[in-house]
Amino acid sequence: MSQRKDSGTGAICPSTSLSNCVTLPQLVAELYGEAAAAERCRILEHLMQPLGVLSLAVVANGIFAKIWFRSGWHGLQVRPEDVAIVQPGDVFELARHTEQVSTEAWRRSRSCSPHPLWSQCHQLVPTSPRRF
Repeated sequence: MSQRKDSGTGAICPSTSLSNCVTLPQLVAELYGEAAAAERCRILEHLMQPLGVLSLAVVANGIFAKIWFRSGWHGLQVRPEDVAIVQPGDVFELARHTEQVSTEAWRRSRSCSPHPLWSQCHQLVPTSPRRF
């Protein structure tokens, strides 16, 4: 079945239906749910890196700000203990926020994960920053 990008949301959709669209945050949350602990750490580091602490505090009840503070100010390092408490729904919220704040971070992330879903995520990255 062929796919197309919905021009309004950027979601990947089957060519015949907009009701089955998949967004970038949905794919990232799904990837996170299937990933091993080490890969989950890389995904979270990638998503958190471009965001400030205040921005992280308002996403998923502040769970990512807590991870940032636990990691220290010099170089974010997400630990396996951290990913044990982060659920795919939390990652969905983080990915949605990161997508809105930093499309450049997505373009630089091609090597973040070898998982096939990660390449699908890159099909959804906007080519220019969104205007609100």
